[in-house]
Amino acid sequence: MNKKNLKRMIALIVIIAIIIGIGVLTSDNNNNASINGDNNYDNDNINHNEESNGNDDTNITLIRIDASGEGYWAYGSNDPYYRYEVDGVFKNLPSDLQGYNLKANFYDENGKFVHEGGLDIEDIAKDSANNEITEIAGFGVYNTMYNISYIEIIIDNPNGEIVFNQTIEFDMDKMDLSSLDHKPSNTTN
Repeated sequence: MNKKNLKRMIALIVIIAIIIGIGVLTSDNNNNASINGDNNYDNDNINHNEESNGNDDTNITLIRIDASGEGYWAYGSNDPYYRYEVDGVFKNLPSDLQGYNLKANFYDENGKFVHEGGLDIEDIAKDSANNEITEIAGFGVYNTMYNISYIEIIIDNPNGEIVFNQTIEFDMDKMDLSSLDHKPSNTTN
């Protein structure tokens, strides 16, 4: 390589380094995420909240949410089975979740309480840290199809104070009942 080509290559490398440096300095690293009405997300970066003592629970956010249900014939049964669940991903969960409680309350179209459920919040935190959607709560019943209207998701801290409370709509029109159209042969008669 001659001297002229070497100078050009060095100049090109310097220009690329400057462009990369400008990109790094001007990039947005705020890890914010927001949910819009279509369940689309602006940014899926999930971080435990490491501010103050690493256990600040004032900024917990549910950034992904899916409430769904289905009806199907349970194996070996003549009775239809209905399942309702809510899945999600949280942002800014405290790093130490000992003593925190998570629950989801399911309500019907008249605002009547139907069911309370919840899973281990530490498992949900692990999945949220990995940006994986996880079941928050769910329940199933034979023979009775509830007209679920909304779900209230609550997290309280070790002192019993509510640190997260969000109500989400449950759209019964999206409940998958297609499996109930034809009764399979594995049900009892």
